[in-house]
Amino acid sequence: MHTNLVKKFCTPPVSEITNIDTKLLSKARKTEISFEGNMLPVFTWGEGKTVMLLHGWGSRASHLAIMARILVQAGFRVVTFDAPAHSSVKNNTLKVTTNMFEFGRSLFAVANQTGKIHALIGYSLGAATSAFIVSGFLKMAKYKISLQKLVLISSPSSIDAMIDHFSDNYNLSPNEKTKLKEEVEKEFDLTILDYSVGTALKNSTVDLMLIHDKDDNEFPISNVYKIHKDCRSATLAITEGHGHHKILLDRNILNKISDFLTTN
Repeated sequence: MHTNLVKKFCTPPVSEITNIDTKLLSKARKTEISFEGNMLPVFTWGEGKTVMLLHGWGSRASHLAIMARILVQAGFRVVTFDAPAHSSVKNNTLKVTTNMFEFGRSLFAVANQTGKIHALIGYSLGAATSAFIVSGFLKMAKYKISLQKLVLISSPSSIDAMIDHFSDNYNLSPNEKTKLKEEVEKEFDLTILDYSVGTALKNSTVDLMLIHDKDDNEFPISNVYKIHKDCRSATLAITEGHGHHKILLDRNILNKISDFLTTN
């Protein structure tokens, strides 16, 4: 059972679903899959090799629709979905809390019904989740997904970095931050410092691309350099002036992702 601190840590922010969100998904083929007692909306565009997209914390499938459009134009089939406790659909009844491990299990469930996956693109928490799933790391070992290419956008470098961001966001005192770490370790039966994205991908054979903005105020640029230190063969793309969120709208970066996915 979540403590108050852990529950807060596991409760994503909820933002209003706008008409723009609805319009962005209007041309997608919509299905649902059952996942751990809930239904997950799944959105698919195009034909060709399959690229899966995983959104971030407090985000939604519609936020990745422009990226999907670019990839469809490049000849890919694109699949994304609303992770647990997140929604692009108005009046959708949601569970309140979720976590990275549930994100990972939901990704695995959708992938299992999607067929062969060529590439996976994860954003923010979705990026870290994607790294741990693709590498079959520790608690994600049973949910490993095989694919050729992985793109991580605005990724935290570790669970520790996620807790740092949360603590700064909610102005936790040093004692509260320490308490949160202890409670997260107990709640999820893990050691926080074990969960490093770079460590997870260090020996992976997947073709990796890392994208981050110099002005990211949620996960500073140091996060991507920590990952890259363990993954020197990765393609590294650094942007400037987009912060954590607008990077998903950078046409230059979207084209670079498309090129990366089409290169053998």
